[in-house]
Amino acid sequence: MGGEKFIDIKCRKAGLEPSCVVLVATIRALKMHGGVKKEDLKSENLKALEAGMANLARHVENVQKIRARPRGLDQPLLRDTPAEIDLVRTACAKLGVEAFMADHWAMGGEGATEVAAPW
Repeated sequence: MGGEKFIDIKCRKAGLEPSCVVLVATIRALKMHGGVKKEDLKSENLKALEAGMANLARHVENVQKIRARPRGLDQPLLRDTPAEIDLVRTACAKLGVEAFMADHWAMGGEGATEVAAPW
């Protein structure tokens, strides 16, 4: 279930008020939002990544409208560069969002313990 359906339908019907929302993003998707073509996604492109962060910023803004605390989750891929990961962490910090890198796709539950830890 997507966030919009969950918040607009499920929460409203059930009287739920989420206190936290985890926004999941990949550097690959953020670069696509920044204008990179699919065939060029394997190359580092900090300019496009920074432009694509506007999409994530909008999601953060929407989460804040429901008075929930957004947490950022990136699912790093082997081709993500340290510079790209650093840019995402820095941009998230400017948005007031704590960014986590989760390798649960490769490591199972152990790769997501940082995200699941109490805050």
